[in-house]
Amino acid sequence: ENLSDTGLLLTSNQVFPPQTRIRIEFSVGDSPGILEGVVRWARRMPPSVSHVIPSGMGVRLTSAPSRFHDLMAALDRKRAR
Repeated sequence: ENLSDTGLLLTSNQVFPPQTRIRIEFSVGDSPGILEGVVRWARRMPPSVSHVIPSGMGVRLTSAPSRFHDLMAALDRKRAR
């Protein structure tokens, strides 16, 4: 839900500091791909509250394959309906 052509929210118990460059593997069907990005912000929550407020990172994408952009365009069209 929190995903766009330029960035995403990555919910994870392992978070990296802002400005860290990361690679994210994804697949559409059985076609894998790699997203590259930079952590813009990170939030690490204690386990006692992580079920209410999850740990995660905001990632600005710096590189994505064309099939990722095609997928985002299709999702945008679906959301606009």
